[in-house]
Parts: sequence; C-alpha cells; structure tokens
Amino acid sequence: MSKIYYKNDKNIFHGKLNCKKNMPFYTENIVLNLKSRKKFNLCAIYSMAILSLNNYAGAQAISEKFGDFDISENVFSELNRKVGRENIDGSWGVVADDQRDHMLYGPYKSWSYLGGGLVNFRMKIENNTADNHEIIFLDLYDATEGEVIASRAVRRRDFYQSDEYQNFELWFDFNQERLNHNLETRVFFNGGAVVSVADVSIHFDSFDSSLPEINNQSSASDEHVNYLVNKAIRGMHQDWLTQTQRDDSRNLEEPYLLKAPNANDLFFVGKYYIAWIDQTGFYGKMNGLWILNGQTGNDLNFVHREEDDRAVNFLIVAENGDGEWPENYTGAEHYEIPNLTAEYIGDKSVGSERRFAQYSLNEAPKVNANPLWDSCNNNTMAWSRHVRPIQQEQTSDGLILAYQGPITKRGDDGGQEENCHGDYLFPAESKNNSEGDPTITGKRSQVRLQVGYKLYADKPYLDRTFEIINPEGNPTYGYNNWGIIGGFVLTQWPNPHPLKEDLMRFFSSNETDRDLKYGPISLENVSPNYWTYNHSETEWRQPKSDYLVGWYGEGYKFSARGRAELGYSFGQELFGDKEIGDIGFCFCVAHGGLEVGGSVLNGYRHNPNNPYIVPGGESSGVVTRRLNLLPNTIGINPPPVVNVY
Repeated sequence: MSKIYYKNDKNIFHGKLNCKKNMPFYTENIVLNLKSRKKFNLCAIYSMAILSLNNYAGAQAISEKFGDFDISENVFSELNRKVGRENIDGSWGVVADDQRDHMLYGPYKSWSYLGGGLVNFRMKIENNTADNHEIIFLDLYDATEGEVIASRAVRRRDFYQSDEYQNFELWFDFNQERLNHNLETRVFFNGGAVVSVADVSIHFDSFDSSLPEINNQSSASDEHVNYLVNKAIRGMHQDWLTQTQRDDSRNLEEPYLLKAPNANDLFFVGKYYIAWIDQTGFYGKMNGLWILNGQTGNDLNFVHREEDDRAVNFLIVAENGDGEWPENYTGAEHYEIPNLTAEYIGDKSVGSERRFAQYSLNEAPKVNANPLWDSCNNNTMAWSRHVRPIQQEQTSDGLILAYQGPITKRGDDGGQEENCHGDYLFPAESKNNSEGDPTITGKRSQVRLQVGYKLYADKPYLDRTFEIINPEGNPTYGYNNWGIIGGFVLTQWPNPHPLKEDLMRFFSSNETDRDLKYGPISLENVSPNYWTYNHSETEWRQPKSDYLVGWYGEGYKFSARGRAELGYSFGQELFGDKEIGDIGFCFCVAHGGLEVGGSVLNGYRHNPNNPYIVPGGESSGVVTRRLNLLPNTIGINPPPVVNVY
C-alpha cells in the first residue's frame, strides 16, 4: 500500500485498502503513529470517520484536513444563535437586509490539546458575483483572555459558486497559555447577502517537543547517530535542545519551539548526509541537510563546522545558528505554480507572461518578499500542524517518503487578498485547449500535488519527487500554467554563510561542451570533463537584481575548490519522460537566497512542444530532481586566477 488518493466531492479513497472484517493493518506506508508503529484497523477508522462526517447538514467528503487530526469535534449544535433563522436543511441563514451582527457564537468550551488547530466553517451564498464586499467575518476568540486567536474576512467572490456549500478555514497554534481557556467560534454577518452556515467544527493536532524519530541507515551506532542529530539540532539554535525544554514534552510557551525539530518530524541518517524532514507546518519538506564525511562506523562526522565546532546546515534555515527562518521563503525549498487565468473579471495580469497568481501548497511560514506574496500571508497552515506521510517505505538502499496536499492560491500578482488559499483556478472550459485564451476565468476545483523523497543509505545524492494528481470530474490541467518553479535554497544571498560563499566559483556541465552566458555570467567552453572558473565574481557576488539561469538543457555541477568534494561541490539533474531541461539556478535578490532548481511538470505555456497535460481522473506521473553532493568531474579549465585550496 503506497498511496491513498482523495477523490474530490465523493467519499472515496483510491488505494489498496482491501477492507475485510476485523482485518488489522500494519501502518508501514501510511504511518498513523511514527513512534509506536502500532497496528490499526484502518478500514474501521476510515468507515467511522466517513459516517461521523456525513451526519450533519452540508457535510463534505473526508479529506486530509479533517481525517488525520488527533481530535475533531463538531460544535455547530452548541453555538448560540443571534441574527438569522433556521433553514429547512438545518443550517442557519440570513438574508440581505438582516442587521449587521453575529449569526453564531460559542460554545465557550476548553480543550486540553496543545498544537496545531483548525476551525472549519461550512457556508454558502445565494449570489457570488453581485459585488466583492466583505460579507462574513470569521474568528476564533479566547473568551477568557478577551483576545482574537485567528480571524479572516470572507468576500463575496471567495465563494466559488452560488448556492453551493464550501469550507472556510481558520488555522491556529494552540499553546500552553490557552489551556483551559473558554474558546468561542464566531460568525459575524456584515449585511447585503443571503448566506447560510451548515456546520462549524474544530480540529486539533497534539504537539510533542521531544526529539524526532531517527532513521539510522549509516554504519554508525545508534548512540553515535543520536549524538550527531542532537548536534545538528543544537547547531541551528543552542536552545533548541536544552534539557529544560525537552523535559516538558507539551511545552509551547516558547514560540520558537514551534519551528524547531520535534517528535512529529523525521531525521534520516546515511553515510553522506543527515536530512531533517519537517512534518510540522510543512508537507514533509527537507528544512535541514548536514553533509557528512562518508566515514564508516563512529568516525562519521560533519563536514561543515565552525570554529566552535557548531554543525552548519547546508540549507538556509537557521544556517547561522540563530534559529532564524528565511523571511522570503517557505522554508528551505521554494515551489510556485504561476497561473495565467484571471482571478476575476477585470483582473489585470502582471508581466509579459500575463501572470495573475501564484499557487503552491499551504505551508506555515509567512513570505514577505513583496506584495505578491504578502497578499496571502493570513491564515497559513499552523506551525504545529502534523502532516503525516502517505508513504513511508524502507528499502534495501534507503527510505522513500511521499506527502500529498491540495494546490492552493499562495500569492496574487496584483496584491489582492481574495481567494487566498482557495483551490486551483482553471480557465473557462470553452477555452480549455492549446488554441484558446487561458486567461478567461473558469472554475475552482481541487488539484493535488504529491511531493516526496528518496533518501539513500550509502549514496552521496538524494532525489526530490513531484507528481500532479487531477481528480476525476475536473477540467484538464496544464493549459494555463507554466509548471512547478523553484528549488532548494542553499544560503542567503547576497549575504551567504562563509562556508558556502564560494560554492558557485567553478562550473561544469554534465553531458556536452557548451557556453553559459546569462546576465553577469559569461562562461565559454564549459565541458563535462573539467571545471570552468566563473570569472565574473564581482557581478554574481553582489547582484543588483535577480540573476537567474534557466533552461540550461542538461544537468550541471558547481564547486568551490575546482574538484568534487563533499560539502564544497554539488550538482543537479532532472528525470522524467517529458522533462526538457528547465534546470538552472538563481542569485535571487528579491527573495534573498541562492536557489538551485528550475521547473518541473511544465504546462503548455512553458513547454508548448511537449507539455504535461493531465485530464481529470489522471496523474502526471512522477518527475525527479536529484541533488548530488559529490558530482564527478576531473581537472580544471586553465588558467584559473584563483587560489584553489
């Protein structure tokens, strides 16, 4: 059992459940509890969840947002009613001329769970096109403290369709200070529309700040590996591993603990690297990568260490030991899907490619790069939300992981806040082809992105995987987007960590002799047989704007020392049946990082000759981006005027 797919609008999972009466399932691939790996009757859990979620008005299909929280409670029947009246379907409704006031509020209950939380409001509107006024205000209120924990406005156009129920969510992190406080969910009506609320439910994940699970596939002892993992965590922030904090496994008083590795995360240790797979607030994103020396047994050690012996993360997160997360990235990897369809009638596109919005997975960090990304910073996923893998499979040579979530709106090119974190926007069906105009607004519907890793026990590389899953009944995906753009973020730029500042000094191609000329970078006679010195150092070290190289056409390698060496060289490649070579790197001033990646799963507008077009009910297939930490190239292209050390 390697995958379970959620099929939109129906209570169906696709996967090898093979449900039989009283049949226990060992949760090896879908891990319900990574630490205990207990046996569960998964079919029984699945059936009970389906029944419980279908026993209220306007109920929708179970999804990953509700089905895997540690506790879920429907509070709709316990709420106080004020403005409005009961509808025939059991929902609570208002009409346009009702007074501005709360429709629903309550239940003034306390919960003992600490961690990530979500309140879900299920609502519909009679007319979603008349204007775009703020119709409803939702919030979660701490009635004991008199504080709003989370809030959002709902505009008329935030409803995808007229007279159809839709979920609206509030994410929050629930900490120690709010234990035993009375909580109130509130729905405030701002007037001017016919609105119905069918359901309100609250969901919690438990948070445990103790150490993560460690998957040791090196030849070192578990005791030595525990020492290395502890040192890696401490290297990101000296207080992330103090005994006081680890003694209280339910402590969320210190906000930065939400962003530190915890028991819901996973560490993989092989011969050449340690990887921190962050499963809280992220869809299993690798936010930590420490290069190891490849030695056997307990001689295994870090390559990147500062003078005080602090282990340095090869990626951007907390690379300076201060616990800081990048302000302009969602962790140590960036991925965005530019959408060329107008968000609403009259929406103005940006740039020559007529972009309107950026889509991605909803993950915890705010992004402050510019108004495009600022626009959807409200209501990002809770930092302590536990995202479970849908596949965790130990193989003879490593570990395979996969995570799946809906692609939602993460930024607006015009800086507009409407439909933030809304489902993927398709173009009008009448224009849903390569000859039509992809910018004409169509429908929103859930499309899913599956991301994962293959981590290797004794190889100096790792694989990042991507797959688009377009549920049955959807329009065809791929005509109105570029592809999944982004990559690994290695360090801040133009202020890199000192141990990484020379990583781009030498360059080599993987397959052919060719030139590389883009902006300040002008390299001639680049060959797979030797390293070519990147002589435009002044320009690329202090760029005045983004210097981006894309569509290089083949894999490449960089080195700080003109040789393949662990910690001081890297390379990347792409694998996929339609990948045609959008592989590159970016000295990204706007975001403030050094990115290595490109784009994958390119649609018609980015790769018209061979696009990934995914009809409803189908998948794109898996594509792979490989990060190689010991790329193989011999010699140096003379004469390099540089000290090779």
